Amino acid sequence: MTADPVLFDSIPCGGYSIGIATLNNPSRLNSLDIRMIELLHRQLDEWAANERVALVVLQGTGDRAFCAGGDIRNMTDAIAAGDLAVAQRYFAAEYRLDHLIHTFPKPILAWCHGVIMGGGLGLMQGASHRVVTDSAVLAMPEIGIGLFPDVGAAWFMQRMPGRLGLFCGLTGARLGPLDATRCGLADYRMSDEDHANLFGLLTRLPLGPDPVRNHEAVSRLLQDFRTKGGTSGFLDRIESINAVTDHRAPLPLRDALAAAAQDDEWYLPCAERVAAGSPTTFALVLEQFRRCRHLSLREVLQLDLVIAMRCCQQSDFPEGVRALLIDKDGNPRWSPRRLEEVEPATVEQYFLPPWTGEHPLADLAGSMQ
Repeated sequence: MTADPVLFDSIPCGGYSIGIATLNNPSRLNSLDIRMIELLHRQLDEWAANERVALVVLQGTGDRAFCAGGDIRNMTDAIAAGDLAVAQRYFAAEYRLDHLIHTFPKPILAWCHGVIMGGGLGLMQGASHRVVTDSAVLAMPEIGIGLFPDVGAAWFMQRMPGRLGLFCGLTGARLGPLDATRCGLADYRMSDEDHANLFGLLTRLPLGPDPVRNHEAVSRLLQDFRTKGGTSGFLDRIESINAVTDHRAPLPLRDALAAAAQDDEWYLPCAERVAAGSPTTFALVLEQFRRCRHLSLREVLQLDLVIAMRCCQQSDFPEGVRALLIDKDGNPRWSPRRLEEVEPATVEQYFLPPWTGEHPLADLAGSMQ
């Protein structure tokens, strides 16, 4: 980690300025640790209060990733040491940051390239202008580490067409830039090489004190750069994806996915991730999305913290991180090992607050239905 894990700059734009926040942890694909989260939150608060800041840009350094997610390795070290307070501090701070971006009073342009997964999607989704480049790969791959799609995913992914969000949450499906724009996870698709030219033109925009006019000015500029056309494998299969996910219980849904993979090899990587992933996560995500369907963003983030802390108390999350990132043996020992052994009562426990008294995120403002 460099001395400055997030770089902040302010560039003039007429009588106003553009705040630029750059994630600067390229050796770890700009994965978010607690320091980065707290630095971002503090600076965004300052820019929100500064009437001369008209626009914020969020981006990642290096050519490999915008943000590959959270710093789960350090978190599981704390869990192994029995210090769940570290995990709660991290998750609560991350979800607060995501909520701040969603409710930010000024336009935020997220320039997202390369790997955009987990917590990276959480940062991106609250931006008013979500740009993905030709190198972008998006996913919520938590089934592979025994976690769950958090950072408000059960809110923003359920705004995708049909049940695509549930499908992606269950399977860790990878979306390219065209999939992202066609399926509602991004607003603009551009070339990676457009970065310098676009950012040069941002400084010439007629930005002023009105956030609505600033939003429109940024939108007009981005429209000139966006790549048009193309088809998405997800939208091409929306009817069959809806059929696969048209189940309230985990077992028939898993079996429907396996059957789809036999008929169409496009489904095969998704079915393989489910077969190799945490059975408990699969059952948990299905119930999570059901419960969150009509909740506000605030309520979803609050429930995310409950589920996250329950995951920290169970073995699948640290075991999945061990197998994927630490020992890298690719052989997680899930408990239980088979979906048939996951009891509904076990899943129910993940939705029970592990603390007494007020929820740590009780003070999040707004509803954002």
